[in-house]
Amino acid sequence: MRRRLTALLPPLVGAAAVFAFFGRLASPSAVLAVRDIPLFHLPLRTVFAELAREGLPAWNPLINGGQPILSNPNYAAFYPPTWLALALPPHTAINLVILLHAAFGFAGAWRLARRLGCERPAAAFTAIAFTGGGAFVASASSLTSFCGLAWLPWLLTWGDGLFDREDPRPWPRRALALGAGLALQFLAGEPVVVLTSGAGLACLALARSPRGPTRRLAGLAAAALLATLFAAVQLLPTLGRLADSPRARGLGADEATVWSLPPARAVELLLPRFYGDPMRGDENLYFGWGLHDRDYPYLISIYPGTLVLVLALAALLRWPIPRRGAWAAMLAAGLFLALGRNNPVYAALADLVPLLGAIRYPEKFLLLATSGLAFAAGLGWQHLLERKRRGRPESADLPLALAAVAVACAAVFATALWLRPEVSAWFVRRHTVLPATAELLERALAYQRGEAAAALAVAVAAALALVALRLRRLPAGVAALAALGVLAADLHHYQRGLTPTVPIAELARPPALAAALAGPPSRLFTDVGLQRESSFVLRSPRPGPDRLWTSVERLDPYVGNLWGRAYALNEDFDLMLTGPARSALELLHRVRDRPHLARALVGAWSAGDIVQVRTVAAALGDRLRGEPGEPARRLPNPDYLPPFRFPRRVELHPDAERAVAAAIDGGLRLGEVDHWVGRLDGGAPPPPAAAGGARLLKVEARGRAVRIRYRAATAAALTAAVTFDRGWRATVDGERLSPLASAAGQIGLVLPPGERTVELVFWERGVGVGAAVSAAALVAALAALLVGRRRRAFT
Repeated sequence: MRRRLTALLPPLVGAAAVFAFFGRLASPSAVLAVRDIPLFHLPLRTVFAELAREGLPAWNPLINGGQPILSNPNYAAFYPPTWLALALPPHTAINLVILLHAAFGFAGAWRLARRLGCERPAAAFTAIAFTGGGAFVASASSLTSFCGLAWLPWLLTWGDGLFDREDPRPWPRRALALGAGLALQFLAGEPVVVLTSGAGLACLALARSPRGPTRRLAGLAAAALLATLFAAVQLLPTLGRLADSPRARGLGADEATVWSLPPARAVELLLPRFYGDPMRGDENLYFGWGLHDRDYPYLISIYPGTLVLVLALAALLRWPIPRRGAWAAMLAAGLFLALGRNNPVYAALADLVPLLGAIRYPEKFLLLATSGLAFAAGLGWQHLLERKRRGRPESADLPLALAAVAVACAAVFATALWLRPEVSAWFVRRHTVLPATAELLERALAYQRGEAAAALAVAVAAALALVALRLRRLPAGVAALAALGVLAADLHHYQRGLTPTVPIAELARPPALAAALAGPPSRLFTDVGLQRESSFVLRSPRPGPDRLWTSVERLDPYVGNLWGRAYALNEDFDLMLTGPARSALELLHRVRDRPHLARALVGAWSAGDIVQVRTVAAALGDRLRGEPGEPARRLPNPDYLPPFRFPRRVELHPDAERAVAAAIDGGLRLGEVDHWVGRLDGGAPPPPAAAGGARLLKVEARGRAVRIRYRAATAAALTAAVTFDRGWRATVDGERLSPLASAAGQIGLVLPPGERTVELVFWERGVGVGAAVSAAALVAALAALLVGRRRRAFT
């Protein structure tokens, strides 16, 4: 019975930890209401699941006139947990993915700690510190980052085994395990997390004994090669798409370093709500608007826990914990990269490592630093427990001194707020963009006093846990339980607000604006990406953040996909558009200040409705006139053109620049005169005017396939308001056609006369080859494992 209870301890502690930090997601009627989940990942997974019912989900027709799926890592189409959305409601699948990865991350941290010599109390401490750390919990708002980060402790565990000469397992088997884990992290869809794991593994390889670093790095390279082969089904199409995307030549310093870590944010490692609570910005209780890019932190929390912080610093400064150099290097590398443009050498480093110039949001690298802190703290706690059992509890003096410093800092903060209220007023005026009204200052003072008191209580509790360890007569087990209780209570208090949910029934209900729009095949265009002024935020009676419901009410991309609404010319938020699609968006920006041209362009993309986001100034004007201040309004577009049309005339141009210039000169009346790029087969001239009386008989568009039945007396030019991509293949009654790109980034086809059927089918370039490489690598790996097992059995 004792052995059974001992075996049950890790899953029981893990379940309690996951429930404490992510328990709200266990409800089947709720969905995470933080940032990217409801507005980005949930719409994408919803479309993915709907398209999968009709076949291979390769093309999303509801975004930007159409967008490839398989080459876009945000869909994580080849990551097995994504497929839960095929069997469960998408919101339930996302909740389950988060819960499973939280549990998986907990188990990985526990396993890593045990491998490095931790007993169960220290292993539990490590796993809770990793799973409940602010950065880990906050990354749940970016689903791909969260899924990838959950693999980090497992990769470090397998990497440590690969680097260990005394490990009895065969070296190829260890490399294979690490390669498979890295491949799955690749498939999870976040390249920064893959870089984070690579940096962590490199730190681990270099921080071991001076003997054999070349062999360890060679093993790491072998694992990376295996990961590349296993994940080729995702990597090959993604690299092919990136080659023609804005990321191919680097994003530029401004774009690549958006959301760099502000150095002033370091105070949040000890005082997590020093700048207020980002999750309570709707209540005006966040004061860090001017501190961050886009006035908001990328990682909503970076707080690791006070006890974790003091133990990690003590261990890294002095104690001989296992792999101390690795955790110190992870902390230093994570902070170094997370600073981004606040690091004077980051730009030069991005020039040397082009991949850094192709990714955004350097603050993501802080996940490497906070993970290193959690592992160092757990190993440091094991060191203290061992020293206490050996009769040397004075080893706790260093972390106790650091805890005393933490208590002093929190006490100074609290005392200043209680004795000098003007300090709060000065701080709020300095760190908020809102009018510093008397009401705001009063509410801010009360809030800051409460948070300062909480920070002081947590620091004192951490110090008392170390005092308990310092007392000679108190058993080590009691001190271990006290530390676990303090850590769990601390992290639960600060992280529970990072996972708010809203009822899925509320999100599944289309807003009034959506009901007023024209139905398919009409698309909608929203100017949210073109606004130069601050937009209006609605005070919503519905549960959840006001900013969420404002985005829902004004149909920001991609939330309309939840109700089957298609967008035209929405901003390239994930920077995955290739040349023709990007040229259409650039054309829109060129004519944004000429309303008649902008209206004609979006009309050519079949946008029958324009959603105009209301700015703060416009909303105030509405209120002064006695009108309701709505977050957006609908403008019917008189220049609407159907998605499949026969223009009266087509002009061919040798390059896109000339085609765009000619289209602008013609007023972008693309239904009258369309402009295509390239040459027709055999150098034939464009079809004659009026397209020979051509007419459409029937159109069927389903995901990656379009079938058009038409009748034409002579050859006719057909323009499809579908994003041009080299993956499209066109046939007429089985005969191959060559699509051309139009000036607006659409598909142009010259059709032969008669009553015929055109078929457009999209297939992602590189997927077939990538799938073959991945399958061959998996088969070879399985064969090698079976052969190795049979040889060992024989011997």
